[in-house]
Amino acid sequence: MNAICGQAELGGGVHQTGLENEQSCLFISKRIQQYRARGHMNNTQEIEESILKLTSQVSSVRNKALDSLITMGEPATYHLIEVLNNSQNFQVRAAIIEALGTIGRPAVDPILQAFNETDGNIQWDLIKALSAVGEPAVEPLLQLLENGDEVEAANAARTLGMMKTNKAIKSLIATLQNNENDHVRSCAAEALGEIGSPESIEALISSLKDTDRYVRNCSAVALGKIGDKKAVLPLIELLKDEDYKVRAAAAESLAKIGDERAVVPLIQALDSKGGGFYFSAHEVIMSAILKFKTESTAELLIEALQGDNKVIKEHASRTLSKMGNVAFPPLVRALNDEDVETRYYAAHSLGLMADGKAKIPLIRLAANENEDEDVKRVAKKALCKIT
Repeated sequence: MNAICGQAELGGGVHQTGLENEQSCLFISKRIQQYRARGHMNNTQEIEESILKLTSQVSSVRNKALDSLITMGEPATYHLIEVLNNSQNFQVRAAIIEALGTIGRPAVDPILQAFNETDGNIQWDLIKALSAVGEPAVEPLLQLLENGDEVEAANAARTLGMMKTNKAIKSLIATLQNNENDHVRSCAAEALGEIGSPESIEALISSLKDTDRYVRNCSAVALGKIGDKKAVLPLIELLKDEDYKVRAAAAESLAKIGDERAVVPLIQALDSKGGGFYFSAHEVIMSAILKFKTESTAELLIEALQGDNKVIKEHASRTLSKMGNVAFPPLVRALNDEDVETRYYAAHSLGLMADGKAKIPLIRLAANENEDEDVKRVAKKALCKIT
C-alpha cells in the first residue's frame, strides 16, 4: 500500500492545487450523497471521511484512510468504483485500485458489474484492480469469459492475461477458436501471449489465418512473447499478409524468437508498403533484421543489392549502414563486386556509416577512371560525409 502511494508522491504524479483539491472533495461528497440515497452504504460517515482523506497531500493521512476503506470491505466498494470512474486525481485513483485489490473477493462482483458502465480508461483501472485481487477473481472471470457479452468477455480475457493464470489457458484457447466476436478473440490471443504457455502455441498459429486482421496481429505478437520456434515458419508466411501492421507484428515476433531462418524472408519483405511518418512496415522489418547482427546477415543483405527490386536494395543499404562493425568488411569487399548496383549501394552504405576506415577504399573507387560515373559520384558523396 505504501509503495503505491509513495510512487504517486515521488514519481511525478498529479499534485493538485488548493482549488483542484477543493473541487475533488466537493465531487466526492456529492457522490457519497448519491450512493447513500441508493442504499449502497453502511457506516456512511466513516466512509465519507475516509474517501475525502484520499485527496490529502499528506501520505500518512491517505494511507490511514485507505486502511479504513479496506477494513470496511464491500460497503465501500461501490462508492470506490464510482469515484474511480470520475476522479482525475492520480493519487486517489492509485489508492482506489489498491484498495479494491486488497478488499479481495467482496470487490469482484461490483467491479464486474461496473465494466459495462465505464469507458475504456476506467475499464483498464478495473482490470488492474481485479488482477490485484488475484485467485478469488479467477473463477468469476472464467464464467464471464464464457457467458458474458462482448464487453464483459473481452475485459475478462484481458484481466486473466494480466493475472498470468494458467487456469485460464483452456478457456482462452476455446474463446480464441470459437467466439464469434473479433474483439473478444483478439483479447483472448493477447491474454495467451501474456500468460506465455507453450500449450497455446497451436491455437495461436491457427489464428494467424483468422479473417480479422486484429486477431492475426495479436496472435503474431503473442507467439513472439512465447518465443517457441514452432511459430517461425507460420510467422514467415505472415510476412506476406495484406495488412501492413500484421506484417510488422510478424517481423517483430520473428526477431524476438531469433531463428536465423527468418533472415532471408525478412530481407525479401523489405519492400513492404504501409504506414505513415510514425510507423511504417519496412522500418519495423529493418529493425527486426538488425536483431540478427552477424556478418552472415550482412552478406545476405549485400546479395539483395544485386536484385531487381529497387525498394529492397535501398532498404537493404540502409540496414547495412546500421549494422556497425559486422557489416564493414563485407561492404568494403562489395566495392569490388562485378555488379555495378552492388558497388553503388555498398558505397552509399559506407557513407551512411561515416566510418573513417572506409576513406581509402572509397577514394580508390572514386578515382578509378574505368568506374561507372554514378558509382564514383556516390563514393565522393560518401567521402564528404566521412570527412
